[in-house]
Amino acid sequence: KPAGARIINGQNAQPHSWPWQISLRQGRRFHLCGGALISDRWVVTASHCIHDDLNPGSYMVVVGK
Repeated sequence: KPAGARIINGQNAQPHSWPWQISLRQGRRFHLCGGALISDRWVVTASHCIHDDLNPGSYMVVVGK
């Protein structure tokens, strides 16, 4: 099923309406997980989103889109 089929009676979010929401990415393109910005330097996400074999510098955080 397409991802949209799992949301019933939902609404599209307006751009920039969730400024604390982040996309944790591997590199510039590959979305791994969502998370929440909890300060100007810290993000909280699920532990299964972080892989021990990846260099921390290989992650990218996209905020508030």
